[in-house]
Amino acid sequence: MRASRRMALYGIGGGVTVSSVSTAAHTAANLSSISWDDLKAYGDAIAADTAHTYSNGTKSVTFSDGQTLGIGDVKSVVLSGTVGALTFSDLTNYCFILGFRHNFSVEGTGIHFQFGKTGLGGTDVAFVDSAYNSNGSTAAFRANTSDTSSGGWDSSYMFGTIISAFYNAVPSSLQSVVATMTKYTDNTGGGSDTAAYVTATNEQFSLPAEFEIFGARTYANSAEQNYQQQYAYYKAGNSAKKYKHSATGTDCAYWPRSPSVSNSSAWIKVSSDGATGSSNYCNISFGFAPIFSIGTAA
Repeated sequence: MRASRRMALYGIGGGVTVSSVSTAAHTAANLSSISWDDLKAYGDAIAADTAHTYSNGTKSVTFSDGQTLGIGDVKSVVLSGTVGALTFSDLTNYCFILGFRHNFSVEGTGIHFQFGKTGLGGTDVAFVDSAYNSNGSTAAFRANTSDTSSGGWDSSYMFGTIISAFYNAVPSSLQSVVATMTKYTDNTGGGSDTAAYVTATNEQFSLPAEFEIFGARTYANSAEQNYQQQYAYYKAGNSAKKYKHSATGTDCAYWPRSPSVSNSSAWIKVSSDGATGSSNYCNISFGFAPIFSIGTAA
């Protein structure tokens, strides 16, 4: 890193600070030339910022060194390793900014991202594997390996196996800066709309919940939304529709983290048309579009 860059982020005066935040429309930029360490410094500045007001209408943040970050900005990530039935062989994909100081009083982090995109101005994609749209118990992007939502999110195969495997597939430079988010989800499942089933988990990588995508609850436990906020990227009107990472002309269904309350074998899906729905098969393989955050207040 050049000395001038390091001074801008970590120099005299306590490092970079937030100069302004904006709800005006933002034109997305490619952040790939900015290191994860530098992005973490921006995330830390946002997490520590008490001088400005943030909401899910916040579209961009400008810092004391002149850098502006905005929702939809992309950064390339090279993925390597096996996650479920999918092996990443130095695959370049792009994560994009979902929001700033998102739901901060609950989650406590600075900048939230989601995978993936094909590049700046490119297609929104979810990762899919060879088992896509089929039921089974083999390794794949399944909510569970049996057809049940019992145990909810924190006992699911997706949470316990797929998410942790994805962490190992991202580069160490990203692993070293990922923050811990406090997420609330139905962690009991079983198809009952019981408020006490919604509890907290501490997560580094996760999936977005139904309410975090759509800003409305249809199939999730009705108490989830009490602890959640719609992400700014989706609040701004960006579509929830995603396409297969391996066939970007083909749309796909993908998983949120919310179990469905419609019955004991149902999990919520985002349908291939980008609408929320309920899948009666928890052990089907759908797309995988994980989220994470960086930046915490000192």
